[in-house]
Amino acid sequence: MDEEMSDDGASDVGVLPFATLQPSDVIVGIYRAILMREPDPSGLAGSSHFLALSGSVESAVAGILCSAEFRDKLPRLLAHYQAKLPSDEIKAVLEGGAALSMEDSIRLDEVIRNHPAWRGEPVLARMGHPASMLNRPRVYNLDQPGVIAEIAQLGLHVNQSETSTGNRIIVDESASALNHINLHFINASRNMVVLGPQCSLRGEINFQGNGNLCYCDGKGGDVQVYRVFFYSTGSAFVFGQGSTCVYGTFHLEGPNRHIIVARDCMISGDVYAAGTDNHAILERSTGRVLNIPGDLRIGPRAWIGFGTTLLKDAHVGEGAIVAARSTVTRPVADNTIVAGSPARVVRTDVDWARNLPSEVSALNDAVGPSLTSELTGITNPVG
Repeated sequence: MDEEMSDDGASDVGVLPFATLQPSDVIVGIYRAILMREPDPSGLAGSSHFLALSGSVESAVAGILCSAEFRDKLPRLLAHYQAKLPSDEIKAVLEGGAALSMEDSIRLDEVIRNHPAWRGEPVLARMGHPASMLNRPRVYNLDQPGVIAEIAQLGLHVNQSETSTGNRIIVDESASALNHINLHFINASRNMVVLGPQCSLRGEINFQGNGNLCYCDGKGGDVQVYRVFFYSTGSAFVFGQGSTCVYGTFHLEGPNRHIIVARDCMISGDVYAAGTDNHAILERSTGRVLNIPGDLRIGPRAWIGFGTTLLKDAHVGEGAIVAARSTVTRPVADNTIVAGSPARVVRTDVDWARNLPSEVSALNDAVGPSLTSELTGITNPVG
């Protein structure tokens, strides 16, 4: 820090002693004093504002611990607080060891947010942070002897070619409702599968490329049946917390492309979503490829109807509804119903609930539209 500290851990500018601070105060103190180089004589005021901007304590910690500035100045900070931290934790932070690079949920969150599939843009933030931070992650390195047999007891069945190395599966210990998941790594290395706290996937994940990320969460105990295919390098698939899928197929082709199913979505049966046409279309005169792969995003609380096809760049907005057997080839606005092939707008200013229509009608009659919206989870209450 730029200011000298006294022996009790308080700086000369009047910051409260370390032992009297709340965890959030310590986080903000580190941020202000080390990153911003800004002393706070009022006793770390503004912590609530900073945490509000960060979204959560976890996000604040991740942003601080993983910054280059923090690592550069960490030894000086530890000189004052070393007695208060376990020696193995200090060693992990200083050396960037396994505890932070993979097993620690803060570091894992940073790895996900900085994946090359987002191409340096805050894609996950724009989609409402569908990849929730893991609580108690366990890391399984498929290169280690006996690991594939061990995770088979969890319902994870791995087929890995001899040329595939460095693949990891990370399972939150809360994800106890895992069903039968087949994972295939064919000439595929350094891929990462993350199974979140509410994951109860029954399906298949296929890798035919390197450095891909597959993050699967969902709505605990509800149906999550789908298949994911990676055909290239550096791509990412995210299935957000609270979402369900009766049966879906997702195809990704990179490099550095993504498909996101945000939080609280409802994916019906026989849905096909692809950021690739799977086969090249060429211009005859030049040989130029005309159908470059793209991204695909399904926004928070979107409802995708039975038999729908979603093609590259078909970004579905928040609260939107795609009617059964539609083909979506372009962006869909928030709270809009689209139908047809190609899909076109048929109604705007809509919302939906997972409840049966008769149940919602009965609630409306009994308690009124406003309370019904709260009880059924509709995001824009009426009345």
